[in-house]
Amino acid sequence: MVNTNRCVRLEAISSAGPRPRAILIAVLAIIAGGLGAFSNSFSGRFIFDDLLALTQNPTTEHWWRLDQVLRPPIDTTTGGRPVLNFTFAIDRAIFGQKPAGYHIGNLAIHIGAALLLFGLIWRRWKGPDGVWIAGAIGLLWVVHPLQTESVTYIVQRAESLMGFFYLLTLYAFVRGSATFPLRQGCGGRAGRAWLYLSLAACWLGMATKEAMVSAPLVVLLYDRAFVAGSFGAAWRGRRGYYLALFGSWALLAFLILGTHGRGGTVGIGFGVGVIQYWTSQFPAIVRYLWLSFWPHPLVFDYGTEWVDSLTELVPCVAVVGLLVGVTIAGLRRNTAVGVWGCGFFAVLAPTSLMPGIRQTAAEHRMYLPLAVVLGAAVAGAYAAWGRRTLWLWPAAAVALGCATYSRNWLYAHPVALWQDTVSKRPTNPYSRNNYGGALLEAHLPANAAIQLRESVRLKADFLEGHTNLCTALLSSGDLPGALREGAIAVKLGEQNAGVHNNYGVALLTARRFPEAQAQFEAALRLNPQFGEAANNLGNVKLRTNHPAEAADWYRRALAINPHLPRTQELLRQAEALRAKPPP
Repeated sequence: MVNTNRCVRLEAISSAGPRPRAILIAVLAIIAGGLGAFSNSFSGRFIFDDLLALTQNPTTEHWWRLDQVLRPPIDTTTGGRPVLNFTFAIDRAIFGQKPAGYHIGNLAIHIGAALLLFGLIWRRWKGPDGVWIAGAIGLLWVVHPLQTESVTYIVQRAESLMGFFYLLTLYAFVRGSATFPLRQGCGGRAGRAWLYLSLAACWLGMATKEAMVSAPLVVLLYDRAFVAGSFGAAWRGRRGYYLALFGSWALLAFLILGTHGRGGTVGIGFGVGVIQYWTSQFPAIVRYLWLSFWPHPLVFDYGTEWVDSLTELVPCVAVVGLLVGVTIAGLRRNTAVGVWGCGFFAVLAPTSLMPGIRQTAAEHRMYLPLAVVLGAAVAGAYAAWGRRTLWLWPAAAVALGCATYSRNWLYAHPVALWQDTVSKRPTNPYSRNNYGGALLEAHLPANAAIQLRESVRLKADFLEGHTNLCTALLSSGDLPGALREGAIAVKLGEQNAGVHNNYGVALLTARRFPEAQAQFEAALRLNPQFGEAANNLGNVKLRTNHPAEAADWYRRALAINPHLPRTQELLRQAEALRAKPPP
């Protein structure tokens, strides 16, 4: 007679269990692979969205001010993602404005996620080679070049940290459900502790990135397939756990609503048709799959790529449709194929279904789904050809790691990174603009102007492109051109303080002082804490022989930002002129 009052331990691994030495070798290989492939990422710089989200983000200045840290600006990558913002606040407290410290944090998160992936797979795999299979998947995943955007690009910690919490949610559930309670309350303290950890990881993941939304569903599917055997049994055995797990959706909904469509760039009704966007996702997913097996060419910024013909769309729909069909069949049969296939599509779903005006494809979106693709490849090869395939994966990992190491070099050289991007996507106006911005920082304004002219040719209403072109033309000595571009930018961005300030600088250079003053005043009306605009108003007053008013504006600028270049020197000059007796 079966005693239903006791807990039955469900072993997911072989009866003999893995040898500790094998586990240690696999863990050390994953750590060494991650360190080797990304060892040169520490020399990377703050680039692109890093600047707004990290160096210019006032909410990360004091990590203990949780009222600020947990309310990041919605116009940055950290908007609506308080846990992500908190980790950057900790980095800023420890490392200040040194990018290397942030890179260390990113790599630690990535290696931690790879170890969780390894643990999750070998606890699920039945057979004597489970540790080696799991080790191969974890090693390939941690060194893969497709991961560079999520690891080496600092602000995309959003993806890797979410991935860490996603895997921790699953791993902790697997550990906690190792004893399946046939009756309510049966389980033990250790099992309950793991389930509490799973819940905490899920809630933290929801506050890290929106792609975490599918984690509760994947846990439930895993429970049904590998532990409980049915949805009903899973619910009866862990009702409280699932109520808390799916309750994390309320937190996610609250955070999403607070971002107002991520500042008007994501969502329905922001300028991109739903059907137009959805059709673009079929080629994007096929590209992701190709890059998983042959990671070239990698592109930092794809921009918007729309489907122009059925001949391009139909084959991609067929590939994705086949994968969806296999996944659905696996779910109906309650197999591992269904669970992992659902995980692949579920993680991609938020960015694939919700239209965005900025990018139709991005490599960081494959951070977690790549584990499913690599897992299918390794497991499929093992099923077809047996143990001899295990010797193939270390060599593949070395080749992939070398490609990752090479790719990381670009992140330390912004001009090279954007030049590479433009060469692969020449019709992307955003990449042209950012290439021009990098050339401006490298003090090559004439070269920058070439890229920026092409940027606004590709997108005539591109506010940032016209603004940067104004700066480039001014720096290269083309004052009439700078004034023309500045005027266009002001018309496009009347509510943008930076645009008014930028145009004001061009007017000041042209000695059109009243017009310049009007632009700086408009900038300060829009943003009273705009230190550069206050400084520039001081410049207008100083050059129009009003040193007392100039000194007042310089003091105000320094009160807003004590680190403005040359403002202290200009203040002393204004005070000296004010103290000088009239002739």
